[in-house]
Amino acid sequence: MSDLIKKYNIKLTNVADIEWLAQKSTSQSILFYKLGKKSEDELLKAKERLGEAHFTYCICNGSVDLNKKGFISVSDDDFEHLKEALLNYFYPLANDVIFLGVTGTNGKTTTVDLIRQLCLLHKKSILTVGTLGVYLNQELQNSFQLTTPDYIDLRKTLFEYRGRYEFFAMELSSHALIQKRIGELKFDLISWTNLTQDHLDYHRSMREYFHAKMKIFDHLKNKGQVFLPKGQVDLCKKIEETHKAYLVEPVEIKTEGFFSVSYNVENLSLAVNMLNKYFEISSEKFQYLKIVPGRFNILPWKDNFIVIDYAHTPDSLESICRELKKNFLHHSLITIFGCGGDRDKAKRPLMGAAAQKYSDMIILTSDNPRFEKPEDIINDIKKGLKTEYHVEVDRREAIAKGLELANKSVLLIAGKGNENYLDVKGTKLSYSDENVVRELLDDQLK
Repeated sequence: MSDLIKKYNIKLTNVADIEWLAQKSTSQSILFYKLGKKSEDELLKAKERLGEAHFTYCICNGSVDLNKKGFISVSDDDFEHLKEALLNYFYPLANDVIFLGVTGTNGKTTTVDLIRQLCLLHKKSILTVGTLGVYLNQELQNSFQLTTPDYIDLRKTLFEYRGRYEFFAMELSSHALIQKRIGELKFDLISWTNLTQDHLDYHRSMREYFHAKMKIFDHLKNKGQVFLPKGQVDLCKKIEETHKAYLVEPVEIKTEGFFSVSYNVENLSLAVNMLNKYFEISSEKFQYLKIVPGRFNILPWKDNFIVIDYAHTPDSLESICRELKKNFLHHSLITIFGCGGDRDKAKRPLMGAAAQKYSDMIILTSDNPRFEKPEDIINDIKKGLKTEYHVEVDRREAIAKGLELANKSVLLIAGKGNENYLDVKGTKLSYSDENVVRELLDDQLK
């Protein structure tokens, strides 16, 4: 048993589980309550929440004025190490599982899902965690609504399905790396897809963003390796100022549909390269790979093509527009997109500039405005536009406008992919780009 557990005199006899949310904690739980800035207001809220919470022990990384049995105040370092020790006790990790991680601004979800599909096509069992949720082989088990869940939830998930998977693959977001939501997990291999502007509302600069991503090297096993697509030469050089990384040759695959865009070939190449370390990947299986939900999903309609994609950064939007113009030479490109509220404002005009490089027509609309006015967000995007554009604040109306204007066109609906909600003023309203498209097309047939 860990010396820290003994140091704080924690008795485990009547403990049933570990929680990180006060509302889920019971009288048999060890609750890890993490303070952020430790402001006076936060400490008062913590006192109120913990005063109402149930627990055997509550371990907190700060001093809360709480006279309650089982409450233990510890340092930030002891908080993380004690959490790791107790998770190892209650939810030990399997020693025979291969751990694979994927980081990068764009492509994490696609790469992890391609790893999952390739494993299944080669009769290997796998557990994956990421934006699409928790998958055990082909079955969706859970969804945390986060790219990377809290570390306690992650460890519980790994333990719950123990003995049922040979491989584990997950997305490693920059937020999770900084916030220690990866804990002390170690990975056999990690792929880094790319690094372009995003999340600067959180990281403040590209330099900080890069250094957040570099924390993946703290999560490599002794002989672990990091892979990048062959085209990421500059990023590889930057990484190799302090660490070793390897560029991956692209696989050969028939470039059509989902794999007509070069970055999806790069994502597949990373997935293949990682798995080839453990078993031989047959290229004959590529034909059975399915489209990743919300990623370059194509729907033919009359003499048009409707494409639904998650592209929500300047680089990803420019990339998909460029690839669509290259692959649909005789079609015009209509691009519908917006930007999220309460997030990196600096990227909004860059999104506009990215879209106009290849689009013949642009329709600006809403995309999770949160607590901002959609009109204000659209005005920020406009600053990057020098061409004509349409504005339809209502996303459904924007899609209807795009369908109305389509004439031997590719209609790109970007930003949400397979998300099933619109985040408006703290409420997640039921919404799906794909459902809206199908409803509008059905209405035209009536």
